[in-house]
Amino acid sequence: MTEKSNPLEERKETYVTMHEAADHLRVSLRTVYRWVEQGRLKVFHAGRGSTRIPMSELERFISENTGLFQEKEE
Repeated sequence: MTEKSNPLEERKETYVTMHEAADHLRVSLRTVYRWVEQGRLKVFHAGRGSTRIPMSELERFISENTGLFQEKEE
C-alpha cells in the first residue's frame, strides 16, 4: 500500500501581515489596504481581523508594477 502525500505539507508558502507587506513595499498601511480593495493585491483571510498576503503575491505585484521583469518586444 502506498502512502498518499499531503499536498498541504508540500506547499511552502510564506504569508505576511498587512503591516509587514507595507514595510516590504515601503508604502503606508493605508496604501496596502487600498490596493487590496482595488483587487490589485490578493489576500487570505485567516479569521476575523487576521488578513495575510502570500509572499508570492507580493513578488508578483512588485514584478508587474516596477517594470523590472517586463517582457521584451521583438
